[in-house]
Amino acid sequence: MARLDLQPLDAAALLAEFSRGRTTTGAVVSFSGLARDRTDGLDVRRLTLDAFPGFTEKVMAEMEAETRARFDVQDVLAIHRWGPIETGEVIVFVAVAAEHR
Repeated sequence: MARLDLQPLDAAALLAEFSRGRTTTGAVVSFSGLARDRTDGLDVRRLTLDAFPGFTEKVMAEMEAETRARFDVQDVLAIHRWGPIETGEVIVFVAVAAEHR
């Protein structure tokens, strides 16, 4: 599943929910991208990310489909924030489950 979200992401809760009940899964890996307070030597207080709902989800779904086609995975979850994002917040969360480690 790939989606956009305006709300803050709780990476620990997302990972716990994604992992729950996976008795045939040998590995779950996750990635959390965070909003930094500095970039290119400049202080950052907040980000505002634009998205094009419909188009962005279509591209995310294509990336998920490519991942499923190239790799032997059981499940994929990719969530990308948009709108106002405070420094330290999760911008993107990705989790992948596979039968083998």
